[in-house]
This record gives sequence, C-alpha cells and structure tokens, in this order.
Amino acid sequence: MAKQIRRYRQNKKAASGTAILACVLAVIVVIAAALLVLTLTGRLDKLFGKKPVETDPPGTEPPVTEAQDTDAPGTDPVVTEPETEPATEPVTEPPETLPGKDTYVDLTFEDIPNGILVMIDADREYVFPDKSNVTEIYGKKNDCYGLINSTVTLNIEAIDALNRMMEDFYNATVGKGPEGRGISDVIVSGAYRSYEDQKALFDQYGASNTFAPGHTDYHSGYSFYLKAYNKEAGTRELDKAGEAYAWIAENAWKYGFICRYPAAKKATIGGLMDGTGHYRYVGKAHAAAMYQNNWCLEEYLEYVKDYTYQSPLKVTDGSGTKYEIFYAACDLNATVRIPVNDKVPCTISGNNYDGFVVCYQR
Repeated sequence: MAKQIRRYRQNKKAASGTAILACVLAVIVVIAAALLVLTLTGRLDKLFGKKPVETDPPGTEPPVTEAQDTDAPGTDPVVTEPETEPATEPVTEPPETLPGKDTYVDLTFEDIPNGILVMIDADREYVFPDKSNVTEIYGKKNDCYGLINSTVTLNIEAIDALNRMMEDFYNATVGKGPEGRGISDVIVSGAYRSYEDQKALFDQYGASNTFAPGHTDYHSGYSFYLKAYNKEAGTRELDKAGEAYAWIAENAWKYGFICRYPAAKKATIGGLMDGTGHYRYVGKAHAAAMYQNNWCLEEYLEYVKDYTYQSPLKVTDGSGTKYEIFYAACDLNATVRIPVNDKVPCTISGNNYDGFVVCYQR
C-alpha cells in the first residue's frame, strides 16, 4: 500500500511539472505574438521612445516651399519671413566694398569752368585755361576722313575717339564709296577756335550770324564740324549727302559724341543754332545718358541735378560698360569734397555755372 502511494505521488508531481512548463511556453508565445504585432504596426518604436522615419509615398512630389506664381489669377504670393533679420548697409556707403584706396578730391567754385561738360552759350562765357588743351589733328588722324586744312586742332581725347568712329564708319560703308571702297570723303571743316579766331569771325559776320568771342562751343576744344566733300559737289551737309552718312548720327554716341545743336531741341537751346554736323565729345558715359534719354547738353546738365551720390543716374554705354553719375552743387565760397577710389575710374567736370557732374565707372 505504501508503495502504491509513493508511485501516485511521483506521477502527480510529474504531471504538475508538465503543466507548469506548458504555461510558461504559452506565456512566451503570447509575448512573442504581441511583440510581432507592435513591430508591424510601428508601435514598438513609440513604446521605446524612437521616432519613426517619415517617407513620401511612392509617385508623389515633395511639397513646394517657394512662393506661388504671382501671375496666377486670384492668388496672392506666399510671403515667407526670414529667420534672421537681413544686414543693412549705411546709405552713405557705396553698395560694394571697393578694393582700392579711398580718398577725396576737394573742389571750389574756381574749378567750375573746367571739364568735358562745360556749358558755353550766350549767357556763359568760356574761361580759357592757362595751358592749351588742344593739338593739331594732322599727323594723328587715320585715312578714313580728311581735314579742311592742316592747322585744325582738337583735344587729343576727342581725336582718338574721332579716329575710331571714322574707321568704323568706313568699314560700315564698304561698297558705297568710290570703286566699292568705304566712304572716306568726310572732312573736319572746323574745330577749336581761340578768342582771337572767334573775334575775327564776329567782326566779319556780325552777331546775327555767329557767336560772340568767348561764347562759342568751339572754344572748348571738344567741338568740331563734319561735312562731306568731293571736287565735283564741293562741301555738303552730312544729312544732305546721302543715306549712308546717317550712320554717323546714329552711332556717334557710342564713341562719346553728341550732336551739339539738334534741330528738334531748337526751342530748348535758344540763341544761334549751328548745323546738324556740329559734334561735341563728352565721353561715352555722358553721351549714352543723353542719347538714351533724348537730352541735349542743356537738358542733361539740368536733369542730372536730380541725382546724388546715394542715388546716382545709372548708365550703360554702347560697349556694355556701366557708370554711375551724380551732381554736386557748389556755391561761390564753398568747397565740395568728392569721394574717389584709386581702383575706380572717375571723371569730374564742372558745368561752368553752379556745380560738378561726377561719373564713376562700375
């Protein structure tokens, strides 16, 4: 009997161990299943504090962060504010940092009669410099134009520009000149005049036909007159010599020349009028400004007063070079200080009555 009881107890203990093992295995299976479900649903990362990686669904474009097209009807542009405030520049400083050395040029009222833009008319007399600024064209010209005589004189800068213009005119008219060559029968029929030269003309022709001595644009050394000439026809005005000569009037500004007395500006200029062949060298920047705005010299010297160092007139010449131009007024007892930089080409010209025109090449 005791033996049977002992066997019964052993069998009961074995059955109890098997039940416990089965329970443990069941718990493990349940936990594994739960982990699998959490993994598949993405909840496992959240449970342990991990952030899921966001991906775009296949075949979709990323969201556009730029402003909407302002041309679309009925929509307003999306304005995005920068995270940081943009840096601001002082209004008194140039827009870029110049590489050269900054300095100043001090000018007074006595400097106003000097420069490439000086106004000379019935009311404003030319102040002749102590040293002549002209030289003979003969010996410095090319073969693309002629001279009325060998003593005609002009400023050397104007001579160089005239040579370039007349060479290009010749090349542009190849086939229209004699024997198929370019046109080269244009002559300089008049240029610089001294006070004595103009006095002699004034005494001969009178006030109704010429300018008083001291008041002609030819005194500047930058003015000259062009005509066409040949033995059969003599001298002729360019606008009456043929269509090919119109090239000069259309392209002169690219070389720094203006028509000094355009017929369309007669009411503005007033006083005596010279012909349309009268050109004056003012430099490429000023010539471009006048040509592009349809200004004569009188208009330009007044309109440029609207522009300052902080807000200059911006001009691009015929070769693509950019300039900034502004005006600086000068009173009788004042000193005007012009900022300059030795790496930035700069020209300054008085207007011969109340201030200076400053031009920076940018």
